[in-house]
Amino acid sequence: MILSRSPRTTEALALHLAHVLAPGDVITLTGELGSGKTTFVRGIARGLGYSGRVQSPTYTLAAHYPTEPPLEHFDAYLGEKEQTFLAEGGAELLGGEGIALVEWPERIRRFLPEDLLEITFTQGESEEERILDAIGTGPRGRELAAVLHSLAAAMESQGLLVAATAGEDRSR
Repeated sequence: MILSRSPRTTEALALHLAHVLAPGDVITLTGELGSGKTTFVRGIARGLGYSGRVQSPTYTLAAHYPTEPPLEHFDAYLGEKEQTFLAEGGAELLGGEGIALVEWPERIRRFLPEDLLEITFTQGESEEERILDAIGTGPRGRELAAVLHSLAAAMESQGLLVAATAGEDRSR
């Protein structure tokens, strides 16, 4: 569990994670509207060198950010449209040459690779706090979960996070 004090801290955590991401990495982002998913995506994009506007692609289904490696941001909130997009070739972007970030992954689960990092966002005690629970599946997913927890521990030692505990091993 990682307890972020603010959106700015959530974005900073993601920015640092971006430096270890590689082509083919898939990260799913689960949480209610306004829980910090797009803030996290913005941090990844910034960490990969993108300085433009980052927003959730709910009605466009996917956003492409010209970073190195390329960043693909999916929003499967409109599940049926996203499933059609993925079935008609968009699935090649998941685990492909770029990095894929997927909001509302439960709506397109059958298209997702088994090796990924799953992050669940929930509201903390204050309006600005967010709890991030990261679970890795597969070797790369477990590696990314460990890296995220290490980054959070480093940020906690600097007083930027309230808590960064690996808790029980929930990797699969």
